[in-house]
Amino acid sequence: MKAEKALTRFLAAFLTMMALGRGAAQETAVKQATAPEPAAAVPAPLDPAAAKAPPAVKAGGLIQVWFLADQYAAPARSWSEPLTVPNSMALHRTELKLSGAAAQDVSWTLMVDPARALGASESVSSTAFALSGKDASGVTLTGSTAKITTGTNAEFKRIVQDAYLSYKAFSWLELRAGQWKVPFGREGLLPNGELPFVERSFMFSALKWAAARDLGVMATGDTQIEGQKIVLQAGLFQGEPQNSQFDANYVKDPAVRLTLQSPSGLWLGVSRYEGRLGPSADYAGGPSDFNFRTGVELGYSLASFAFQAEYAAGNVMGTGKQTAYGDLGCLLMPQIELLGRYDWVILNDAVWSSGQQYEATLGLNYYFDPKSRNLTKLQLNLVSSGAASAFDPQGDLQGRMNYQVLF
Repeated sequence: MKAEKALTRFLAAFLTMMALGRGAAQETAVKQATAPEPAAAVPAPLDPAAAKAPPAVKAGGLIQVWFLADQYAAPARSWSEPLTVPNSMALHRTELKLSGAAAQDVSWTLMVDPARALGASESVSSTAFALSGKDASGVTLTGSTAKITTGTNAEFKRIVQDAYLSYKAFSWLELRAGQWKVPFGREGLLPNGELPFVERSFMFSALKWAAARDLGVMATGDTQIEGQKIVLQAGLFQGEPQNSQFDANYVKDPAVRLTLQSPSGLWLGVSRYEGRLGPSADYAGGPSDFNFRTGVELGYSLASFAFQAEYAAGNVMGTGKQTAYGDLGCLLMPQIELLGRYDWVILNDAVWSSGQQYEATLGLNYYFDPKSRNLTKLQLNLVSSGAASAFDPQGDLQGRMNYQVLF
C-alpha cells in the first residue's frame, strides 16, 4: 500500500512539472513572436581621408655655394662655372627633388635645379671693355682694352635634371624610362651632394663622359652570389644634349655598366658607351660619327680610409681621348677628412706632346654632423695644375670652396 501511494505521488509531481514547463514554453514563444527584431549592426563609417589618401611623396633638396679664386688675374678655371674674373662666388646648385609611388611597383622621380637655368643655348663669346685708372707701376690704363671670354656649358645648364618613371618588374629587375644620368663610371653617378671634392674629375669636367644626362630607357638587374653584389645596367639613349626634344639621327646609343661590390669593401666596374653624332649618322657610321668610350673603375674602403680610381678611353669624331684619376681619403676624426687626388686627361692621344693636362688636388672636408656627413659640409680644395694647356693657359694654383646643405 505504501508503494502504491509513493508511485501515485511521483506521477502527480511529474505531470505537474510537465504542465508548468509547457506553460513557460508557450509564454516564451508568445514573447518572441511579439518582440521587435533587433536592429542590424551598422558598420563604422570609413575615414574619407584614409580611403582617398594619395601615395606618399618624398621631398628633398641640395644647396651649394661655391667660391673660386685663381692665382693670376685671369678667368678662374672651372668647367662647371665658366667665370670671367679671377675670383668669384657662384650659386652652383639649388636642387629640388620629389619622388613617390604612382601605382603598385611604379614610382616616379623629378629633380629640378633652378641654378642651371641659364638659357636654352650658350656660346663662347668675347667681350671688350675699357680699362681706366693706373696699374701697380703708376702707368695710366685709360684707353686700353681687354677681353673676357665666357665658356660654353649649355648641355649641362638645364633646369630639368632628372625626370623618369620606374617599374619594379621583379625583386631583381627594374625598368626605367625618362631622363637621368647615363650609366658610365662611378664618380659620375654619385649624387652631387656626396662628391668628395668640390669639382668632379676631368672625366666629367673636361670630356663630359660622366654625369651626363640623356633621354632613354634602361633595365637594371641585381643579384648576390656568395655575398658579392652584382649589378648590371643596360639601356638605349638618345645621344643628344640634356633636355633635347628630338634626336638628330635615328641611331639610339647603347650603354652598359657592370659592377661587383664585395662585403670586404672592394668595388670593381666596367662601362661601355657607343654613340653616333650628327644628322647623317647610321649604325655602321665612320670615325667622324663616333662617340665611343670604355671605362674601368676600382674602389676600396677600409675603416677610415677610402680609395677610388677610374680610367676611360674613347673616340669622339675620329679623335682618341683618354683620362684617369685616383682619389685617396682619410677620416682624421669624425668631423674632419683629408683627401688627395691626381687627375689627368689628353685630348688627342695621337699627339702626346701636346693637349695633356693634369691636376693635383689637396682637399679638406669639415662635416657639421658626423653621423650624417653629407647633410651639411664645408669643402676646401687647393688645386695645382700642370703646364699651360687649352684648359688652363696659366698653369697655376686655384682655391675652390663649397658650402652645402642637403635636406
